[in-house]
Amino acid sequence: MKEYDVVIVGGGPAGLTTGISARNTYPDKKMALIRKEEIAMIPCGIPYTIHTLEKVED
Repeated sequence: MKEYDVVIVGGGPAGLTTGISARNTYPDKKMALIRKEEIAMIPCGIPYTIHTLEKVED
């Protein structure tokens, strides 16, 4: 079984932000981020703002 110093549960915006902050603060620690989705979508409103996407599936 693998061992980690830090385990983050959830790969949404808060989990990713926590992971980045933890890595920047503790670069020598072993970390794991666990999420239920195999492929995660990163939320970004820019494509909607400039009208290149009309819906998430695009």
